[in-house]
Amino acid sequence: MKKLNEKAIKAGLKGVHWNLVAWGRAILPGQDAPANNEELLELLGFDSATSYVWIHHAHLPDVETDYNMARDQYMNHWERVKEEYSVPYYPNVTMGWDSSPRTNQEKEWSSTSGYGYPYTNILSNNTPANFKAALQMTKDKLLADPAGMRIMNINCWNEWTEGSYLEPDIKNGMEYLEAVKEVFCTTIK
Repeated sequence: MKKLNEKAIKAGLKGVHWNLVAWGRAILPGQDAPANNEELLELLGFDSATSYVWIHHAHLPDVETDYNMARDQYMNHWERVKEEYSVPYYPNVTMGWDSSPRTNQEKEWSSTSGYGYPYTNILSNNTPANFKAALQMTKDKLLADPAGMRIMNINCWNEWTEGSYLEPDIKNGMEYLEAVKEVFCTTIK
């Protein structure tokens, strides 16, 4: 990290900003959840943290867990880590989650089968309207802190086999992209 940062400064940049994608849950088979993300941030010298997807911080109790339930759990996570982490936290808005396309469709499974990823519960009710509401909530929360950062990320552009994508599809057309546009691309007069 140090050498790359030095190279960036030597090239006339301000340096490299290092962002940790912090997970709160083990997802992949054989994976352990980090014991202490705050310790990792400090030990490794990260400048900020973020999340990849809500399910790393929200429990999906049902095979089809409601999108808004996961959103609310994630918002609580965001509030907590804003206070715990010594670096800025850039929130995430997740479009959806459904990794079942990655599974063996002939293998019977349930939320209690213990197979692990990709046999995970999914987010349901992740409509363009609910996604837009989550974007608006996140924007409002970011803007409510006058000294806060104005950075967030969206999961995801094209994770088709994890049910999280903004690209147009047959069912919703351009609606997810339109939601982003309507929340963030306001006309200045």
